[in-house]
Amino acid sequence: MPTSCILVAEILGGPAPRAGAVADEAGHTLERCRNRIKLAVESNGGKCADTATPELQAGFASADAAVLAACEMIDRVHALPPARGARFALRVGLAAGDGDAAVTAASRLRALARAGEALLDACAARALSAPTRQFARIVPAPARIGIEAGAEFILRHAEDTLAPAVQPGSPRLRVHHAGRTLYVDERHPRLLLGRDATNDLVIGDPRASRIHATIAHRAGGFVLIDHSSNGCWIEGHGTEARCVKGNEAGLPGRGRLGLGAPATDGDSNRVDFEVG
Repeated sequence: MPTSCILVAEILGGPAPRAGAVADEAGHTLERCRNRIKLAVESNGGKCADTATPELQAGFASADAAVLAACEMIDRVHALPPARGARFALRVGLAAGDGDAAVTAASRLRALARAGEALLDACAARALSAPTRQFARIVPAPARIGIEAGAEFILRHAEDTLAPAVQPGSPRLRVHHAGRTLYVDERHPRLLLGRDATNDLVIGDPRASRIHATIAHRAGGFVLIDHSSNGCWIEGHGTEARCVKGNEAGLPGRGRLGLGAPATDGDSNRVDFEVG
């Protein structure tokens, strides 16, 4: 029987409080963060709880659904552009159960997590399926004061920080689709692709999933992370296309992606990319 799970998320970062237009911009971006979190909860079968605190709480029927929601919401928030030069980020705690004790445990783990991190308790970790473990890159939690034995960590997002400094000469990936060009680099380390209008790059092709994939900057290079049911095809310059489904793969210096199917010239599921 699936183990129910509580998720508690907190929004971090953003510009310092000010009045006027700056405050309006920050408030708008903060509201976008909250909307993306709620969408991630709903798309994974969860239910948001009404609270009087800045934290966002949600309940799920299974630990798998809660972890997948955590992955999606961190992806979505980190893909938002900075507000007045400052980025928002999430930290998340997850605990097995559906009562006050689970809410308290999830809140405690949330407080121990850093920006871009998600921590889950031992009971929730034991309830995860193998595919979810692989997708979220679950590993033992880092040794920090207050983290219980058996707690685990979603490594998938560990490279994210609130305000990474761009180093001179650092790589930059140009991503182009349907007349629109976006960039992935140290300052903008994640780009979401899919049919849903909340994605950074909207793919108007029925073969693409609603939230299809993420392109992420990592350790001086770029990776494609597939979230879809149909997979992604990566085709480097002069090489054959290879399929990535429910996993991740490094991107070559130049090539194209096919979302949901291999892409050819003129296809609406085609995304071109190039490092430069």
